[in-house]
Amino acid sequence: MLFTLENINVALLAFIPGLINLGIFIYSYYFLPKTRLSITFSLIVIAAFIWQIGEGFLRIIIDIELANRIYVVMNSSVLLLVSSCLYFSLLLTRSFENKNTSLIVSIIFFPAIVLIILNMVGVIPIEMKYTSSLGYIQTSKDLFNTIESLHLSIVGLFCAYIFISNWIKSRTKDDRAKIGLITVGFLIPLIQGLTTEIVFPEVLNINPVPLTTTSITFFSLASIIALKKFNLLSYSPYQVSDNIIEFMSDAVLISDNAGVIRYINTSLLKMFHYKKEELIGKQGYFILADKESVEAVSKMVPIRKTGSSNKYEVNMRTKEGNILNVLISASPYFKNNKVIGALAVIHDITSEKKISKEITEAMINGEEKERNRLAQELHDGVNQSIVAIKMRLFALQKSILKESNKEKVEDIINITQDAIDEVRKISHDLYPLKENESLSLAIKRLISRFQNTDIKFKLNIVGESPESVPGSIITNLYRVLQEFVNNSIKYANADLMTINLIYNDNKINLEVSDNGCGFDSESIINTSKGIGLQNMVKRVNIIGGSFDLHSEINVGSNIRVSVSFFND
Repeated sequence: MLFTLENINVALLAFIPGLINLGIFIYSYYFLPKTRLSITFSLIVIAAFIWQIGEGFLRIIIDIELANRIYVVMNSSVLLLVSSCLYFSLLLTRSFENKNTSLIVSIIFFPAIVLIILNMVGVIPIEMKYTSSLGYIQTSKDLFNTIESLHLSIVGLFCAYIFISNWIKSRTKDDRAKIGLITVGFLIPLIQGLTTEIVFPEVLNINPVPLTTTSITFFSLASIIALKKFNLLSYSPYQVSDNIIEFMSDAVLISDNAGVIRYINTSLLKMFHYKKEELIGKQGYFILADKESVEAVSKMVPIRKTGSSNKYEVNMRTKEGNILNVLISASPYFKNNKVIGALAVIHDITSEKKISKEITEAMINGEEKERNRLAQELHDGVNQSIVAIKMRLFALQKSILKESNKEKVEDIINITQDAIDEVRKISHDLYPLKENESLSLAIKRLISRFQNTDIKFKLNIVGESPESVPGSIITNLYRVLQEFVNNSIKYANADLMTINLIYNDNKINLEVSDNGCGFDSESIINTSKGIGLQNMVKRVNIIGGSFDLHSEINVGSNIRVSVSFFND
């Protein structure tokens, strides 16, 4: 006879919770999506089920050999359960994000695996004692049993610490409720188990009271309720975040507060053609293409450390040296309410910028052609007609004998001359550059138009204009200067302008400043009053240059334009 029904009531305290855990296992493993959290939870409840069924059989078994074999299996499931609880707590509380997951899992489960092997090969002694009220219980107290008890106690207490500390640090009501429910469910069997199965035999020298199998179901129920209520098993962004971030179309880079790259996704590797090991551990500035981009990122770092997010455009370089225009959406990376780094989502806008540039260039080129056509028509048509009118008025003036009539004709001739001058001015403004004219000469001619006015100019030209400067660069730089001069006179009431034109090999630097009233560039650039400023920026972008504006109220304004070109 192997069994007795003498302790069936005590056995049911293990069997019934065991069946509950079996049902939870079937539901979580077969009916929920497979995530690390759901698989770990399933491992916990199936280990608890094996432990509880084994514990139930020990209450009603009579045969000592069978009791020893059941205890080995049951004890192995306890070791596996406690290690799984530790891994579950780390996953749930996100306590090892961006760490070496494989190494952490090995550290968590290695001691349990060693102890399970020692159990199975008989190194850890088993002394089963039959009691009338509880059936068989394990009473051995040698060194290995003590080590095993200490391992279970330490891991259990560490799990409790993780749950409690994260409950205290929870930032949202849902997080506090979720972790709080699981924490209570874990503390009930932990406190009961430490008291009746560790303190009783090891400290008080009292036989253990194996009732933890009953209370462990509190943890299973609390966990499944919390996880289902807060959708952690089915829809948690954290559980699928690895795949979301790894395979999203935009590049993702995570760096620490020192700017060292700690994580990059697959899209970033494809975008820049690097291998992961070539970037991890490097400074984030490593893939920035130029000084301006480094300065732009450097300005944003202090802002991000305050907890603010920002967007900005920079140039980045691929492994082959190709330049990409990118839009970076950078956010602070938090851990325990502290900013520990930055998360940057990098969107390649090279094609978009190229298309936008081509559209803008086509529009401006069309505008220049139309200006040229109108200038030609004014000069060859309207202007010639007015000149003909003037000549006839001269002839008419000579044939008039009455002096008063001659004076009237003289007035008409003067008005006609003013019209001729105005048409020539408009024609020149519409298309001011002569064929093959250098930028230096064009600027000098522009200044000469203000000789008899109150507007004064200081012109400083350094170097000589290369013949290979493309006409598009000359035209657009002249238009930028023309726009600035007109605005300074019309809006800023300036009467002194300084122009510095510097030729340096294949680079042109144009700096213009005035002594006008100045303005707030941030508030005006996106308004109707800032159209001229926007046009200047567009023209500089078309020729691939850089544009910098500084204006101070009651002091004046200054622009700096720098553009490179290549000799044929």
